[in-house]
Amino acid sequence: MTATTGGPPGTRLYLTFRAAGERFGLPIERIRGAHRPKRIAPLPGAPRTYAGLALIKGEALGVVDARRALYPGGEDSSPAAATSIRPVLLLFEGDSRALLVDRVDEIEEVDVSAILEPRGTARHVVGTVEREGRRLSLLDLESLLGGGRE
Repeated sequence: MTATTGGPPGTRLYLTFRAAGERFGLPIERIRGAHRPKRIAPLPGAPRTYAGLALIKGEALGVVDARRALYPGGEDSSPAAATSIRPVLLLFEGDSRALLVDRVDEIEEVDVSAILEPRGTARHVVGTVEREGRRLSLLDLESLLGGGRE
């Protein structure tokens, strides 16, 4: 991994978020925005990991449900399944897909030498950081969204 602009050498910045009660992180340089969805329309014939289609600032985006992608075969992962969740869509540079997450936490600086082998049961995890009794699972964005960019 390489250092991301904005942090000391040997560190990388991650946007951290929650899905299914766990903390995950994606490289901040890939994020272009976060929005609360007004409506996600069903997308017939889409893979099970897709929540549907959302229109954000005139752009139609395929919405991947983080819960379904991270824990396939789990219980109903729709945002309506948990009334306290106010879902957020993460938008990515150069991609026509968005990721539906339970909530966004913060931008966190990670020392790349502190990244450990993946732990836990979630898919698409490429590394783990343990700090102050909290785990942050780092994700492979392309794998999570279902392959190469669209």
